[in-house]
Amino acid sequence: MTQRRSTCFNAIGALSLALCGGVFSLCNSNTAHAALADFTVLVYSDGDNNLDGTLVGPGDLNEMVKSADRVNFVVYHDRNADREESGRNGPHLDLPLGYSTSYVFRVGSDGKAKEVQNLGETYTMSRKTLAWFVYYGLTKYPARNTIFVVDDHGGGPNHYFGSPEYDTPETDPNAVLGPMTLQEVTSALRSGIDAAVAAGWKGGVNGKRFDGFIHATCLNGSYEVVRALAPYARYAWGSEEVTAGNPSIGAVDVDYSVSPPTAGENEPALAYLTALVKSGPEWYLNSPYPEDRNFANAIFDLDQIKTVSSALKSFVQAVERTESYELLLEARSASPEFAEIFEPGYGSGYFDLGDLIARIPKSAPAEVVVARNALYQSIQSSRRYLATN
Repeated sequence: MTQRRSTCFNAIGALSLALCGGVFSLCNSNTAHAALADFTVLVYSDGDNNLDGTLVGPGDLNEMVKSADRVNFVVYHDRNADREESGRNGPHLDLPLGYSTSYVFRVGSDGKAKEVQNLGETYTMSRKTLAWFVYYGLTKYPARNTIFVVDDHGGGPNHYFGSPEYDTPETDPNAVLGPMTLQEVTSALRSGIDAAVAAGWKGGVNGKRFDGFIHATCLNGSYEVVRALAPYARYAWGSEEVTAGNPSIGAVDVDYSVSPPTAGENEPALAYLTALVKSGPEWYLNSPYPEDRNFANAIFDLDQIKTVSSALKSFVQAVERTESYELLLEARSASPEFAEIFEPGYGSGYFDLGDLIARIPKSAPAEVVVARNALYQSIQSSRRYLATN
């Protein structure tokens, strides 16, 4: 594969070496002057693992077709080989049946893939690949409201996105990298956004960042995750336990068939984001598996997360000043741990903050109770949607 230095990626800094003549063929495209749409949904999906067919598949793509006349659905999809026989996959629009490379395309309202690029065997857990897709989506499909979807295995801030890819040989240097951390992902988002701005992207209704962020992943509804995403998105949705998925149709709990809000809707990004994920709780409640019926997912206003950070700091300081460590340890030991109900005995190390502080008794020192109540209120104020069971 021939590599050469790209002029369009100069703003990416540490990720400045783009694969223009090889995998990615964007650098000579005049993308920054595309017509401004109302909504673009960018889906970054890694199915090059045991999730192929349960992430972006025929079910999700056919949902996108239903509203593609009003929304730019732009998909990066990396698949693994020989999965058509699983029975979970049908035609991915009009793309080659059973492809095992990475494709980027826009979903057409006629059920066909538009502006198709076959990228070959890319590595989806590379910061460079993610940064490129961010840049590509923002500049080629600019919109007043842009939603970004990460679609794969997830594991919170330490193992935020991805799993070993089937099509990457064990001898490949990428194979030992493992899932991307939250820090690596936010670095790639920063690089892609900066490159888009340098190329002329003007941003949307919420500035030069995404208007919404969807985690079609497990365990990425945590405070640490949404706090880190605050500079890159206005709203973020995530699940604490596990994303609802139906392997038989390749759908997750993002209902891409819903219509976007009409002109004049107050906070259109929030309204559309809520509509996209609102069917998830119904799937959970109707699941034949009891463990699926325990869930919590929420949408947070990331402009308000700083109030949670401040209140959390005050709560920790109150515990320290009053030496209420035993009360805190007792509350933590009784709080549910994310993923434990899904995989008993598995220790994720992530605990429900709201449940934890609710277990601080009223008999605690007055300073701790006041700080606890303030922290609870800050969480309530920053959360714009909640579904639990």
